[in-house]
Amino acid sequence: MLRRTKKGRAADLALPPRIVTLRKDSLDANEEDYYTSLREESRTKFNVYIQDGMLMNNYADIFDLLTRMRQLC
Repeated sequence: MLRRTKKGRAADLALPPRIVTLRKDSLDANEEDYYTSLREESRTKFNVYIQDGMLMNNYADIFDLLTRMRQLC
Protein backbone atom coordinates (compact mmCIF):
# COMPACT_ATOMS: atom_id res chain seq x y z
CA MET A 1 0.00 0.00 0.00
CA LEU A 2 1.37 3.39 -1.01
CA ARG A 3 0.90 6.14 1.54
CA ARG A 4 1.89 9.76 1.14
CA THR A 5 2.19 12.18 4.00
CA LYS A 6 1.75 15.92 3.87
CA LYS A 7 5.49 16.45 4.15
CA GLY A 8 6.21 13.93 1.43
CA ARG A 9 3.85 15.64 -1.01
CA ALA A 10 5.06 19.16 -0.24
CA ALA A 11 7.98 18.97 -2.66
CA ASP A 12 5.99 18.08 -5.78
CA LEU A 13 2.77 19.90 -4.96
CA ALA A 14 3.10 23.65 -5.40
CA LEU A 15 -0.14 25.39 -4.53
CA PRO A 16 -0.55 29.16 -4.43
CA PRO A 17 -1.13 30.69 -1.02
CA ARG A 18 -4.71 30.69 0.19
CA ILE A 19 -6.54 34.01 0.00
CA VAL A 20 -9.41 34.55 2.44
CA THR A 21 -11.88 37.31 1.60
CA LEU A 22 -14.79 38.30 3.81
CA ARG A 23 -17.83 39.83 2.16
CA LYS A 24 -20.76 41.53 3.83
CA ASP A 25 -23.63 41.46 1.38
CA SER A 26 -27.23 42.37 2.04
CA LEU A 27 -30.41 40.76 0.77
CA ASP A 28 -33.39 42.61 -0.62
CA ALA A 29 -36.80 42.19 1.04
CA ASN A 30 -37.92 39.20 -1.07
CA GLU A 31 -34.62 37.38 -0.64
CA GLU A 32 -34.63 38.05 3.09
CA ASP A 33 -38.17 36.68 3.44
CA TYR A 34 -37.23 33.54 1.52
CA TYR A 35 -34.04 33.12 3.56
CA THR A 36 -35.96 33.54 6.82
CA SER A 37 -38.51 30.91 5.83
CA LEU A 38 -35.74 28.53 4.73
CA ARG A 39 -33.87 29.12 8.00
CA GLU A 40 -36.97 28.40 10.08
CA GLU A 41 -37.72 25.25 8.07
CA SER A 42 -34.12 24.11 8.52
CA ARG A 43 -34.18 24.90 12.24
CA THR A 44 -37.39 22.89 12.66
CA LYS A 45 -35.90 19.86 10.88
CA PHE A 46 -32.71 20.15 12.92
CA ASN A 47 -34.64 20.30 16.21
CA VAL A 48 -36.68 17.24 15.22
CA TYR A 49 -33.46 15.31 14.55
CA ILE A 50 -32.12 16.34 17.97
CA GLN A 51 -35.34 15.41 19.79
CA ASP A 52 -35.47 12.01 18.07
CA GLY A 53 -31.78 11.37 18.73
CA MET A 54 -31.21 10.95 14.99
CA LEU A 55 -28.83 13.84 14.35
CA MET A 56 -25.79 11.73 13.44
CA ASN A 57 -27.91 9.47 11.22
CA ASN A 58 -29.02 12.48 9.17
CA TYR A 59 -25.82 14.51 8.98
CA ALA A 60 -25.92 14.52 5.16
CA ASP A 61 -29.36 16.14 5.27
CA ILE A 62 -28.03 18.76 7.72
CA PHE A 63 -25.20 19.58 5.31
CA ASP A 64 -27.76 19.83 2.49
CA LEU A 65 -29.83 22.32 4.50
CA LEU A 66 -26.75 24.44 5.21
CA THR A 67 -25.70 24.30 1.56
CA ARG A 68 -29.11 25.53 0.40
CA MET A 69 -28.91 28.44 2.85
CA ARG A 70 -25.42 29.33 1.61
CA GLN A 71 -26.53 29.14 -2.01
CA LEU A 72 -29.36 31.53 -1.31
CA CYS A 73 -26.90 34.11 -0.08
